[in-house]
Amino acid sequence: MTRIYANVSYARRMTASVVVIVFAVLFGFWELWMAYNAGSQGTGYGYLFAALFIGGGGYAVRQLRKDYSDTVVRFESDTDGRGAATIWQPFKSKRIDGPLESFSNWRFSEAEQKGGIRLPMLLAEHPDHPNPLKFELTGKIEITAELRALAPEAIAAFEAKPR
Repeated sequence: MTRIYANVSYARRMTASVVVIVFAVLFGFWELWMAYNAGSQGTGYGYLFAALFIGGGGYAVRQLRKDYSDTVVRFESDTDGRGAATIWQPFKSKRIDGPLESFSNWRFSEAEQKGGIRLPMLLAEHPDHPNPLKFELTGKIEITAELRALAPEAIAAFEAKPR
């Protein structure tokens, strides 16, 4: 398969986020164990910290799955006209494949980020995924000829946007 889109930095950022979350949850379990073993001399703060770290880790994983699990980190195609999108998700990537024609309704969009920053991206639909697939178009991402052939109007709209 030929790689026609890659967003390696996104995968690294999100994996680093998951590592921090796992560390926080492990710290929460350590606090829980220390509070339990403190016996009657314990103040109860250990249980509070354990609940905060474990609950916060669970909430963070939920937010990552909700907000960031539609972003494509790799898109590949082969000579038989089939394509495969790899979507980042916490703890395991999801692969969606099928004929290139099943990746449809390509369009350009800008996502509003914190601080008024607008993140350019391509959106595409696939019948095996409930939400639009998001392809970030940051400065480091190369727009290949194959991607340009798949979504010519969307790429043209992106390139026409002033930066």
